[in-house]
Amino acid sequence: INGQQVLFFLQGNAVLELLAHPDALARLRADPGLLPTAIDEVLRFASPIQMDPRRATRPIELHGRRIETDQFVLCWLGSANRDEAVFSAPDEFDVARTDNRHLAFGFGPHYCLGANLASLEAEVALRVLLARTRSIARTDDAPLPLHPSIVFRGVVTLPVELRPA
Repeated sequence: INGQQVLFFLQGNAVLELLAHPDALARLRADPGLLPTAIDEVLRFASPIQMDPRRATRPIELHGRRIETDQFVLCWLGSANRDEAVFSAPDEFDVARTDNRHLAFGFGPHYCLGANLASLEAEVALRVLLARTRSIARTDDAPLPLHPSIVFRGVVTLPVELRPA
């Protein structure tokens, strides 16, 4: 998987969440200035990358658990992005959420170098989609095909009908 495919998942996840939350879609159409926070909210709520495996380079203890050198640890980003100790109303999709310290792009020295570009590209794509359409709807209710990896959260196709503005 490459960065373009992850961006594809991000854009698809954004459309899916807006279809699932019509009030949020209407709010974005009325106030496109919310698009940057909306993209961050999609990254938090429906992150295209769900986990980040790491190999310990030295022994360490984290939260009472011993991790030995060369042991693998899975950082579940999707779960961390719903942590009620970090996010108020973590299971609510809020396109105006401002205190959004999501981990969709990782953290620390492993923070994604393309994070700003991916967010900008997703914002531009969503801005154009909303500006050029008056409605977006799924063409059917069939289950959507998900990417087969447990690392990624995204559909491989998203059949929609777009009505021009």
